[in-house]
Amino acid sequence: MHVIIIHGSTFSIKKPKWLKKLTNRLITHLHIGPPSISYAYKFKNYLKNKSIEAEVFEWDGSIWLKDIKEASEKLDSIIKNKNDKVILFSKSNGGLIAQFSALNNENKVSKIIQLATPNISRYYSNNIPIENIYSHYDKMQIAGILLHSISTFRRGSRSLKGKYVNNRLLDLRKHREFNSEKMFGFYYSLIKHNSI
Repeated sequence: MHVIIIHGSTFSIKKPKWLKKLTNRLITHLHIGPPSISYAYKFKNYLKNKSIEAEVFEWDGSIWLKDIKEASEKLDSIIKNKNDKVILFSKSNGGLIAQFSALNNENKVSKIIQLATPNISRYYSNNIPIENIYSHYDKMQIAGILLHSISTFRRGSRSLKGKYVNNRLLDLRKHREFNSEKMFGFYYSLIKHNSI
């Protein structure tokens, strides 16, 4: 079993300047704190201690759908070169990267586990099982859903509907709580039981 961990957006917007300022204000308003991908490496080490092979897929962390789709194409080439099936473990916009990559790799991806992903649609039609984990209190997920809804003219959603979907509602108060090491045991159980 091999796990690819896909971190969320890092909000590393540099241009245009007005958008950088607007994004920084939004992050401050939502009390998110500085973005971090260190949890992904901590989780990788946690899985290694449990004898599960894992790697972190690093991408530029942009909030734009175009960049998210480009990142999914890079992930495609990594998945295609794997000998065994992989589990895609993702957070926030990393979940969209996982969903896009899975469309091109149905025979190589055994499951997607996504945390607080701003889904572009409420309907999931892929044949790969997906664990969709979210919280009603997550303001950052709502901000992502609104952003993607405006850019795609589609109605996004916290939860998903579909034959291979398992929605899990957690009582977490903030987006960053999904990164907590306290959650690693729960995430490990989802990976270990590779079925819905």
